[in-house]
Amino acid sequence: MAENTRLESLEAELKRLGQCIEEVADEHRAEQARATEAANLNGGDSMNRLAQHSRVKFDLPKFDGSDALGWIFSMDQYFEFFRVQEED
Repeated sequence: MAENTRLESLEAELKRLGQCIEEVADEHRAEQARATEAANLNGGDSMNRLAQHSRVKFDLPKFDGSDALGWIFSMDQYFEFFRVQEED
């Protein structure tokens, strides 16, 4: 019975972490959109245009309750790639 409670606790924590990651991803996408809009308004030079075209698109997978370790691995890759700092 205690094992089942622990599993439920872990599932709830994974769900909460998934929601946090979704929020960070949304903020990141919004910041990218603002930066792109600002560059477009400023006319942008060829380097800005090149940087915009060479960006890597990395869609965050939503946690659906299966393959928790694979999902966590994907999140680790995302945070490492975009150099997201851990909050203290």
